[in-house]
Amino acid sequence: MFKTRFWTGARRILITTGLSAALLLIAPGWAGDITGRTSNNWLRWSALCLLPLLIVGIVLLALRILRLRRAKRRDASQTKAQTQPAPSTIPSPAAYLEHRDAPGVARRFDLDPTSTAIGRGESNDLIINEDFPNWETVSQRHAQISRQAIGWVIEDNNSRNGVYVNGKRTGHNLLRDGWQLDIGGVVFTFHANEKETER
Repeated sequence: MFKTRFWTGARRILITTGLSAALLLIAPGWAGDITGRTSNNWLRWSALCLLPLLIVGIVLLALRILRLRRAKRRDASQTKAQTQPAPSTIPSPAAYLEHRDAPGVARRFDLDPTSTAIGRGESNDLIINEDFPNWETVSQRHAQISRQAIGWVIEDNNSRNGVYVNGKRTGHNLLRDGWQLDIGGVVFTFHANEKETER
């Protein structure tokens, strides 16, 4: 309420100051033209009297302009914040392997959307090293898990100790969520959402 009155008053002061200045500066000139003489003193005194009012008016106008700019920026930033979509969460991979070590601590290994190579060799996507119990039973390039038209499939790469799905040795097998995979002697659980396993 106070702010509205203040700016309304400031506008009135500015308009009054401008009109007064215009009248005081123009009227003596007309009077001088009519009477045939000019009133330089009148102009000087009127300018000196109006100078403080003019300065106050200019300062108030400048403050008003700054205030309007700040309000515009604030509104623009609020609009931008409202229109921007919330940062999307990164979708979790469609499938992953879970390994539980001796104390029961689970580790998760996300599978590549197309194909994941598993083995002891450094060129594999999932490297089985001495951090895994029974890691020495895994071949250099032991197996490959890929997403195919029928779903997620594991293939044995002619490994020495084989690939087991739910306890049965296999060379090529379709995978379902929750099934156990033995890569040599290293045990994993395969996880995928239902849509992925029912393709």
